[in-house]
Amino acid sequence: MVTIAINVVLVGAVGCAAVESRAGDSRAATDGTPLPSSPGTAGADRTVDLEQYIYATGHCYTWRQEISKSDVKDVPCEDRHLFEAVDDTDLDKEYSSSAFYPRPEEWPDIIARYCSQMMDEYLGYPLDPYGRFGAGAVYPDSVGWEQGDRSVTCGIVASGTETDSLTAFMPFEGWVPAVGTCFSDDAGHLTETSCAAPHNLQSIGAVTVPGTPPGDGPPSDSWLDEQASQLCADLAAPYLRTDRFDSASLTPQWNPIDPESWRAGTRRTSCYVGFVDENGTSVPVHAAMPVPAA
Repeated sequence: MVTIAINVVLVGAVGCAAVESRAGDSRAATDGTPLPSSPGTAGADRTVDLEQYIYATGHCYTWRQEISKSDVKDVPCEDRHLFEAVDDTDLDKEYSSSAFYPRPEEWPDIIARYCSQMMDEYLGYPLDPYGRFGAGAVYPDSVGWEQGDRSVTCGIVASGTETDSLTAFMPFEGWVPAVGTCFSDDAGHLTETSCAAPHNLQSIGAVTVPGTPPGDGPPSDSWLDEQASQLCADLAAPYLRTDRFDSASLTPQWNPIDPESWRAGTRRTSCYVGFVDENGTSVPVHAAMPVPAA
Protein backbone atom coordinates (compact mmCIF):
# COMPACT_ATOMS: atom_id res chain seq x y z
CA MET A 1 0.00 0.00 0.00
CA VAL A 2 1.53 3.28 -1.14
CA THR A 3 0.03 6.74 -0.81
CA ILE A 4 -0.07 8.50 -4.18
CA ALA A 5 -1.82 11.52 -5.57
CA ILE A 6 -4.68 10.74 -7.91
CA ASN A 7 -4.71 12.41 -11.30
CA VAL A 8 -7.40 11.48 -13.79
CA VAL A 9 -7.80 12.69 -17.35
CA LEU A 10 -11.02 12.28 -19.31
CA VAL A 11 -10.29 11.69 -22.97
CA GLY A 12 -12.58 11.30 -25.93
CA ALA A 13 -16.14 11.32 -24.74
CA VAL A 14 -16.72 15.06 -24.98
CA GLY A 15 -13.97 16.64 -27.02
CA CYS A 16 -10.77 16.29 -25.04
CA ALA A 17 -11.61 17.57 -21.58
CA ALA A 18 -8.95 17.20 -18.91
CA VAL A 19 -9.94 16.97 -15.28
CA GLU A 20 -7.15 16.44 -12.81
CA SER A 21 -5.92 17.27 -9.37
CA ARG A 22 -3.15 19.82 -9.08
CA ALA A 23 0.17 18.35 -10.17
CA GLY A 24 3.13 19.09 -7.94
CA ASP A 25 1.14 19.72 -4.76
CA SER A 26 2.08 17.05 -2.24
CA ARG A 27 0.39 18.72 0.72
CA ALA A 28 -2.59 16.90 2.21
CA ALA A 29 -5.05 17.97 4.87
CA THR A 30 -5.62 15.25 7.45
CA ASP A 31 -8.73 16.47 9.22
CA GLY A 32 -11.18 15.63 6.43
CA THR A 33 -11.93 19.28 5.67
CA PRO A 34 -13.03 19.70 2.03
CA LEU A 35 -10.49 21.64 0.00
CA PRO A 36 -11.59 24.54 -2.22
CA SER A 37 -12.51 24.01 -5.85
CA SER A 38 -12.67 26.53 -8.68
CA PRO A 39 -16.06 26.78 -10.43
CA GLY A 40 -16.10 24.83 -13.67
CA THR A 41 -12.95 22.83 -12.96
CA ALA A 42 -14.56 20.26 -10.68
CA GLY A 43 -11.81 19.89 -8.17
CA ALA A 44 -8.81 20.69 -10.34
CA ASP A 45 -7.34 22.84 -7.57
CA ARG A 46 -6.94 20.11 -5.00
CA THR A 47 -4.90 16.96 -4.44
CA VAL A 48 -6.51 13.72 -3.32
CA ASP A 49 -4.09 11.13 -1.98
CA LEU A 50 -5.23 7.56 -2.51
CA GLU A 51 -3.87 4.84 -0.28
CA GLN A 52 -3.72 2.28 -3.05
CA TYR A 53 -1.32 1.72 -5.88
CA ILE A 54 -2.43 -1.48 -7.63
CA TYR A 55 -5.71 -1.63 -9.61
CA ALA A 56 -6.86 -4.99 -10.99
CA THR A 57 -8.08 -5.31 -14.57
CA GLY A 58 -11.88 -5.43 -14.73
CA HIS A 59 -12.33 -4.23 -11.15
CA CYS A 60 -14.24 -1.08 -10.28
CA TYR A 61 -13.18 1.44 -7.66
CA THR A 62 -14.52 4.36 -5.71
CA TRP A 63 -13.10 6.77 -3.16
CA ARG A 64 -14.06 9.90 -1.29
CA GLN A 65 -13.51 12.97 -3.44
CA GLU A 66 -14.34 15.72 -0.99
CA ILE A 67 -11.36 15.11 1.30
CA SER A 68 -7.63 15.32 0.75
CA LYS A 69 -6.72 11.72 1.63
CA SER A 70 -8.88 8.67 1.03
CA ASP A 71 -8.76 4.92 0.99
CA VAL A 72 -9.98 3.13 -2.13
CA LYS A 73 -12.84 0.65 -2.23
CA ASP A 74 -13.00 -2.20 -4.73
CA VAL A 75 -16.74 -2.46 -5.44
CA PRO A 76 -18.97 -4.50 -7.79
CA CYS A 77 -19.20 -2.75 -11.14
CA GLU A 78 -23.00 -2.72 -10.92
CA ASP A 79 -22.63 -0.46 -7.87
CA ARG A 80 -21.78 3.23 -8.13
CA HIS A 81 -18.07 3.75 -8.80
CA LEU A 82 -15.63 6.24 -10.29
CA PHE A 83 -13.12 4.13 -12.20
CA GLU A 84 -13.06 0.76 -13.98
CA ALA A 85 -9.47 -0.42 -14.32
CA VAL A 86 -8.42 -1.80 -17.69
CA ASP A 87 -4.65 -2.37 -17.58
CA ASP A 88 -1.30 -0.88 -16.66
CA THR A 89 1.24 0.74 -18.94
CA ASP A 90 4.54 2.52 -18.46
CA LEU A 91 5.86 5.77 -19.87
CA ASP A 92 9.56 5.06 -19.32
CA LYS A 93 10.33 4.45 -23.01
CA GLU A 94 9.19 7.97 -23.83
CA TYR A 95 10.08 9.73 -20.58
CA SER A 96 13.55 9.04 -19.19
CA SER A 97 14.52 9.35 -15.54
CA SER A 98 15.63 12.94 -16.23
CA ALA A 99 12.47 13.99 -18.11
CA PHE A 100 10.46 16.88 -16.73
CA TYR A 101 7.04 16.16 -15.21
CA PRO A 102 4.41 16.70 -17.94
CA ARG A 103 2.45 19.94 -17.79
CA PRO A 104 -1.29 19.65 -17.04
CA GLU A 105 -2.21 20.36 -20.66
CA GLU A 106 0.04 17.49 -21.83
CA TRP A 107 -1.72 14.72 -19.91
CA PRO A 108 -4.82 14.43 -22.16
CA ASP A 109 -2.62 13.69 -25.17
CA ILE A 110 -0.50 11.23 -23.16
CA ILE A 111 -3.57 9.35 -21.96
CA ALA A 112 -5.07 9.32 -25.45
CA ARG A 113 -1.89 7.85 -26.91
CA TYR A 114 -1.34 5.24 -24.21
CA CYS A 115 -4.88 4.29 -23.22
CA SER A 116 -7.24 4.62 -26.20
CA GLN A 117 -6.15 1.47 -28.03
CA MET A 118 -6.09 -0.40 -24.74
CA MET A 119 -9.72 0.59 -24.17
CA ASP A 120 -10.74 -0.65 -27.64
CA GLU A 121 -9.08 -4.03 -27.05
CA TYR A 122 -10.63 -4.36 -23.59
CA LEU A 123 -14.15 -3.57 -24.79
CA GLY A 124 -13.89 -5.27 -28.18
CA TYR A 125 -15.07 -2.11 -29.94
CA PRO A 126 -14.09 1.57 -30.02
CA LEU A 127 -15.30 3.93 -27.33
CA ASP A 128 -18.14 6.05 -28.61
CA PRO A 129 -16.58 9.52 -29.22
CA TYR A 130 -19.89 11.16 -28.29
CA GLY A 131 -20.85 8.67 -25.62
CA ARG A 132 -21.08 8.78 -21.87
CA PHE A 133 -17.68 7.20 -21.23
CA GLY A 134 -14.08 7.99 -22.01
CA ALA A 135 -10.55 6.77 -21.38
CA GLY A 136 -9.09 7.83 -18.06
CA ALA A 137 -6.00 7.04 -16.06
CA VAL A 138 -4.44 7.05 -12.63
CA TYR A 139 -0.92 8.41 -12.93
CA PRO A 140 1.85 9.51 -10.54
CA ASP A 141 2.10 12.93 -8.98
CA SER A 142 5.24 15.03 -9.41
CA VAL A 143 6.90 13.60 -6.29
CA GLY A 144 6.49 10.04 -7.52
CA TRP A 145 7.66 11.13 -10.96
CA GLU A 146 10.89 12.57 -9.51
CA GLN A 147 11.45 9.22 -7.77
CA GLY A 148 11.22 7.46 -11.15
CA ASP A 149 7.59 6.33 -11.18
CA ARG A 150 6.30 6.23 -14.78
CA SER A 151 3.43 3.76 -14.24
CA VAL A 152 -0.07 4.54 -15.48
CA THR A 153 -3.29 2.58 -14.94
CA CYS A 154 -5.74 3.11 -17.79
CA GLY A 155 -9.43 2.78 -17.10
CA ILE A 156 -12.97 3.74 -18.01
CA VAL A 157 -14.46 6.90 -16.53
CA ALA A 158 -17.72 8.76 -17.05
CA SER A 159 -17.39 12.02 -18.94
CA GLY A 160 -18.64 15.23 -17.39
CA THR A 161 -18.92 16.35 -13.80
CA GLU A 162 -21.65 16.63 -11.25
CA THR A 163 -23.06 19.96 -10.14
CA ASP A 164 -21.35 19.61 -6.75
CA SER A 165 -18.13 21.59 -7.21
CA LEU A 166 -16.35 19.36 -4.70
CA THR A 167 -16.97 16.26 -6.82
CA ALA A 168 -14.33 15.81 -9.48
CA PHE A 169 -15.55 12.71 -11.29
CA MET A 170 -18.97 11.44 -12.24
CA PRO A 171 -20.03 8.31 -10.35
CA PHE A 172 -21.68 5.72 -12.57
CA GLU A 173 -23.01 2.18 -12.43
CA GLY A 174 -22.98 -0.13 -15.41
CA TRP A 175 -22.99 1.48 -18.86
CA VAL A 176 -26.22 3.44 -18.88
CA PRO A 177 -27.65 5.95 -16.38
CA ALA A 178 -29.41 4.18 -13.54
CA VAL A 179 -33.20 4.24 -13.73
CA GLY A 180 -34.43 7.20 -11.71
CA THR A 181 -31.37 9.39 -12.36
CA CYS A 182 -32.33 13.03 -12.92
CA PHE A 183 -30.76 15.42 -15.43
CA SER A 184 -30.95 19.07 -16.31
CA ASP A 185 -30.91 19.78 -20.03
CA ASP A 186 -29.18 23.01 -21.03
CA ALA A 187 -29.38 23.39 -24.82
CA GLY A 188 -28.83 19.68 -25.34
CA HIS A 189 -26.09 19.32 -22.70
CA LEU A 190 -27.24 16.90 -19.99
CA THR A 191 -25.93 17.29 -16.46
CA GLU A 192 -26.72 14.73 -13.78
CA THR A 193 -28.23 16.40 -10.74
CA SER A 194 -30.13 15.64 -7.57
CA CYS A 195 -33.82 14.95 -8.19
CA ALA A 196 -34.57 17.48 -5.45
CA ALA A 197 -32.86 20.17 -7.54
CA PRO A 198 -34.44 21.67 -10.69
CA HIS A 199 -34.35 19.13 -13.52
CA ASN A 200 -36.34 18.38 -16.64
CA LEU A 201 -35.46 14.77 -17.45
CA GLN A 202 -35.45 11.50 -15.53
CA SER A 203 -33.86 8.32 -16.85
CA ILE A 204 -36.21 5.35 -17.34
CA GLY A 205 -33.86 2.85 -18.99
CA ALA A 206 -32.17 2.10 -22.30
CA VAL A 207 -33.21 0.45 -25.56
CA THR A 208 -31.40 -1.07 -28.53
CA VAL A 209 -32.42 0.31 -31.91
CA PRO A 210 -33.34 -2.61 -34.20
CA GLY A 211 -33.09 -2.93 -37.95
CA THR A 212 -30.83 -1.36 -40.53
CA PRO A 213 -31.30 2.16 -41.93
CA PRO A 214 -31.61 2.74 -45.66
CA GLY A 215 -28.26 3.08 -47.41
CA ASP A 216 -24.83 2.25 -46.09
CA GLY A 217 -24.26 5.19 -43.74
CA PRO A 218 -25.64 6.31 -40.38
CA PRO A 219 -29.41 6.74 -40.13
CA SER A 220 -31.31 9.97 -40.60
CA ASP A 221 -32.78 11.65 -37.53
CA SER A 222 -36.28 10.85 -38.73
CA TRP A 223 -35.50 7.13 -39.15
CA LEU A 224 -33.87 6.95 -35.72
CA ASP A 225 -36.75 8.82 -34.09
CA GLU A 226 -39.21 6.40 -35.65
CA GLN A 227 -37.30 3.43 -34.26
CA ALA A 228 -36.66 4.85 -30.77
CA SER A 229 -39.98 6.58 -30.20
CA GLN A 230 -42.09 3.46 -29.70
CA LEU A 231 -39.42 1.66 -27.68
CA CYS A 232 -39.05 4.58 -25.28
CA ALA A 233 -42.82 5.14 -25.21
CA ASP A 234 -43.24 1.57 -23.96
CA LEU A 235 -40.75 2.24 -21.13
CA ALA A 236 -42.43 5.56 -20.33
CA ALA A 237 -46.02 4.23 -20.24
CA PRO A 238 -46.05 3.30 -16.52
CA TYR A 239 -44.75 6.77 -15.61
CA LEU A 240 -47.31 8.60 -17.71
CA ARG A 241 -50.15 7.34 -15.54
CA THR A 242 -48.98 9.47 -12.59
CA ASP A 243 -50.75 12.67 -11.59
CA ARG A 244 -47.97 13.83 -9.28
CA PHE A 245 -46.88 16.83 -11.35
CA ASP A 246 -49.68 19.34 -11.86
CA SER A 247 -47.31 21.94 -13.30
CA ALA A 248 -45.87 19.77 -16.08
CA SER A 249 -46.93 17.18 -18.60
CA LEU A 250 -44.85 14.05 -19.13
CA THR A 251 -43.45 12.91 -22.44
CA PRO A 252 -41.04 10.15 -23.52
CA GLN A 253 -37.68 11.37 -24.85
CA TRP A 254 -34.41 9.75 -25.92
CA ASN A 255 -30.83 10.54 -26.84
CA PRO A 256 -29.95 10.83 -30.53
CA ILE A 257 -27.15 8.64 -31.85
CA ASP A 258 -24.58 10.79 -33.61
CA PRO A 259 -23.16 9.58 -36.95
CA GLU A 260 -19.72 9.10 -35.36
CA SER A 261 -21.28 7.02 -32.62
CA TRP A 262 -23.22 4.91 -35.12
CA ARG A 263 -20.05 4.21 -37.10
CA ALA A 264 -18.36 3.17 -33.83
CA GLY A 265 -21.07 0.55 -33.35
CA THR A 266 -23.45 2.26 -30.91
CA ARG A 267 -27.02 1.02 -31.27
CA ARG A 268 -28.18 1.61 -27.71
CA THR A 269 -29.76 4.83 -26.49
CA SER A 270 -31.10 6.07 -23.16
CA CYS A 271 -34.78 6.86 -22.66
CA TYR A 272 -36.19 9.55 -20.39
CA VAL A 273 -39.40 11.01 -19.09
CA GLY A 274 -39.32 14.70 -20.00
CA PHE A 275 -41.28 17.44 -18.24
CA VAL A 276 -42.93 19.98 -20.55
CA ASP A 277 -45.56 22.71 -20.46
CA GLU A 278 -48.74 22.87 -22.59
CA ASN A 279 -46.69 24.15 -25.54
CA GLY A 280 -44.21 21.29 -25.33
CA THR A 281 -41.47 23.53 -23.89
CA SER A 282 -39.19 21.92 -21.32
CA VAL A 283 -39.89 23.02 -17.74
CA PRO A 284 -38.06 22.20 -14.50
CA VAL A 285 -39.54 20.16 -11.68
CA HIS A 286 -38.18 19.62 -8.16
CA ALA A 287 -39.05 16.03 -7.26
CA ALA A 288 -38.44 12.54 -8.60
CA MET A 289 -40.96 10.43 -10.43
CA PRO A 290 -41.62 7.24 -8.45
CA VAL A 291 -40.10 4.25 -10.24
CA PRO A 292 -42.95 1.85 -11.11
CA ALA A 293 -42.96 -1.50 -9.36
CA ALA A 294 -41.62 -4.34 -11.48
